[in-house]
Amino acid sequence: MSALKFGIDPKTLSIGKDGVLRYVMVATSSSGAMNAMYEGIRCSTGEYKTYARYFPGSGWSKASSVEWQALRGTRSTSTWYFSKQGGCPDGGTAVRVDEVLHELKRSTYIKFDHN
Repeated sequence: MSALKFGIDPKTLSIGKDGVLRYVMVATSSSGAMNAMYEGIRCSTGEYKTYARYFPGSGWSKASSVEWQALRGTRSTSTWYFSKQGGCPDGGTAVRVDEVLHELKRSTYIKFDHN
């Protein structure tokens, strides 16, 4: 089984006027294959959505469904970990990007392996 490593591209972090934290999450396999997702987390309601996916060779593609989904019980374990380890500091809504970056550097999220 191939392990996946997940990370957030820090240059893509932004917090909109709507309070949604947006970012690009990158998934890399142990064999070097890479995919990315442009996502948003709405910490105040415990929801996330994927806006687009990146596939090497074909580029960015809009997600087929851009509906908000509950973080709790989500199939997207990496998004849930990100929300807990920096995306939603202390369970609240991030108000500054540097706050999120600080939390990510403190956490083990960037080293998260998903088997």
